[in-house]
Amino acid sequence: MYIRPVPEARATDAGLLPTDGNMSTNGPMRVLLVGDEAARSQGLAQALRQAGLAIDTAAGVRDALVLLHEGIAWEAVITSAKLPDGTAADILDWAEELAPTLRVIVYTGAAEVLREIGGGDGLDASLPELART
Repeated sequence: MYIRPVPEARATDAGLLPTDGNMSTNGPMRVLLVGDEAARSQGLAQALRQAGLAIDTAAGVRDALVLLHEGIAWEAVITSAKLPDGTAADILDWAEELAPTLRVIVYTGAAEVLREIGGGDGLDASLPELART
């Protein structure tokens, strides 16, 4: 997993840091979940909703960018590293340019995927690969 660092002062000023558990200053933390596999995304979305988060979903980069341009104020994006129409690097590029305080969490089952898309996008190439059980 990779979590894009957010400058603390900027995130606090923008009201993006949770103030009480999963609650932001404006109610439940709103998260965009971008997934590559429908079953995995649905399961993760359900678990996050049960944890009290407000979850919107997108099936890939194109869907995510359409939603992101609608101006919805997400506090975080959780995205699979590889997507049907791109990679998490596409989401990270958008976030860096248009929403620098937006937290982006990239997940994958294999660290080499993060290395592949890492390039100049700040993904940590030293992440260990998790053993599958």
